[in-house]
Amino acid sequence: MAVDRLRGSLSTVAIKAPVRAASTGNLTLSGLQTIDGVALNEGDRVLVKDQADARLNGIWLAAPSAWKRAADFNGSGDAVEGTQLVANEGNTQSNFRYKVSSPDPVVIGIDTIGFQQISDGPAGPQGPAGATGATGAAGPQGPAGASGSGSGDVNGPASVTGNTVALWDGDSGDLLKQGPALGNLAALDAVGAAQISDGSVGVAELGNAAKVFDIPFNAGFDASLNGEDLAVKSYGTLVLTRNVVFEGEVGHLETAATGAAAIVDIEKNGATLYSSAKPQFAAGSNSLSAGTLTTTTGNAGDRLAFKITQVGSSIKGQRLRFGLKCRLS
Repeated sequence: MAVDRLRGSLSTVAIKAPVRAASTGNLTLSGLQTIDGVALNEGDRVLVKDQADARLNGIWLAAPSAWKRAADFNGSGDAVEGTQLVANEGNTQSNFRYKVSSPDPVVIGIDTIGFQQISDGPAGPQGPAGATGATGAAGPQGPAGASGSGSGDVNGPASVTGNTVALWDGDSGDLLKQGPALGNLAALDAVGAAQISDGSVGVAELGNAAKVFDIPFNAGFDASLNGEDLAVKSYGTLVLTRNVVFEGEVGHLETAATGAAAIVDIEKNGATLYSSAKPQFAAGSNSLSAGTLTTTTGNAGDRLAFKITQVGSSIKGQRLRFGLKCRLS
């Protein structure tokens, strides 16, 4: 146990408060510089781990002039082998976790201090699919089937009229067989039959289960698909290509907002689809509460806009995924 010199309370040395950025090479410990893509502000905590003189490694506070060691990493009782911390930002170090790898005792400013990475950062986006492999050789031909037996020949044409199919003898013109055909119209839930009339294939009507036309939107991602704070603004727009019915929504907020709800709105041609009850993520919640739809239909050519109208106050949400549930009308 040791005194937490950052807050003045009794604490362990197991885990330190996070740093904003971590070094990737030897640093000059002065001035407000940019480290791993992070432009430092005065007072930012920085993990210095790559100094040529390893006695200078540790947690430092950025300043316009000479830097100072952080209060919780500046004494003989402030770290032990295994003390951990995480870097919050950086092009290459964001979300990496490190531990002190030097053996005890660790006297800061006197002993050399090493840091070991003990976790990876977030996974990058999935790479493109590889090329399709070559087609394999054809298998051997199977044995011939047994010869059939029978008499007579049926080689006449078939005709379909209304709900009746007929088979005629090609030589005599006699009717050989007659029976019911397919119904006038078959409903398809995925793939099924179609109407056959007078020898032609007619129109097939999809059932409701096959009319899905869902529309996805995202917010709170940067260009590299890392999380960034939600903002009150429009995050996307599109034009409908089909007539649809709006049926609801689903969503997930990976980093929950705190202090206030994160609220979503969908506008059609500049007017909201919802009453006063809009879809939202309650403060501290990752799950979406459905809104109350007052506009439930859209036509081909209508313009939809996806907006965030409120974000958290203490912590703004990040990585919001939203889907507007629709079906073809």
